[in-house]
Amino acid sequence: MHKKKIAIMLSALAILSAIVMGGLAYYIYNLDFGIAYKGRGRLDYNWKYYFAVCPKKEYKHKGELFSFSYPGFSATNPIREFAGLIISDDNLLNIVWSKETPTSIKQELSAHLLSDRTDLPAFSEEFMQWVLREPDKEHANSDKFYDKELKKINFKNGGSAILISAWSKVEDRPHCKFVVGITPGGYVFIARNLVRHNATEATYRELMFAPFRTCTVYPDPERDARSACVLNKFLETFRFKK
Repeated sequence: MHKKKIAIMLSALAILSAIVMGGLAYYIYNLDFGIAYKGRGRLDYNWKYYFAVCPKKEYKHKGELFSFSYPGFSATNPIREFAGLIISDDNLLNIVWSKETPTSIKQELSAHLLSDRTDLPAFSEEFMQWVLREPDKEHANSDKFYDKELKKINFKNGGSAILISAWSKVEDRPHCKFVVGITPGGYVFIARNLVRHNATEATYRELMFAPFRTCTVYPDPERDARSACVLNKFLETFRFKK
């Protein structure tokens, strides 16, 4: 009888565990992390994204023009600053700035920053090419390769910037977000954040579930979650030097 009770308890625990895991899987499956996958592909992506933890540890970057915090994913600060350039070792955040920005670009950006509209007008193609920095002429038409969304960001200690979300329509271009603004000293800056590599569900299944990976660039939900953590921390802590 004793062994029978133990067997019943273990069976009950196994059933309860299956119910809990099934409920958790259902919950995570239905979360919206920006992909339109279904079935195994969606569960795999959402599961890995959900459990990618944003660390409490952070590094404070204090530059000549602005400061911000960066999540402490690594043992050492990944931020490196050079003349007019900031890069992170994991390439989740790159920032460039200059006073030599073309006048037309600076004027267009200034108009957007001064606007009180909630529905900002689209940037010109000249401006988008300046942001995207596409090396090939075949990608010169940004409307053909990207869906774009604009949002004005007001920083906590003053100043503002424009958040540009560029959603790639093709697999050879990643989804990215750009924070574009002007410092109090007149420098125009762009912060580029990788959202994720654009991949269809079929491509995701082929690359992620294959026994061997044959390419170096592939979808990575954990990296995508880290990238979102980086951008959120950047926007939350960004401060202009005055």
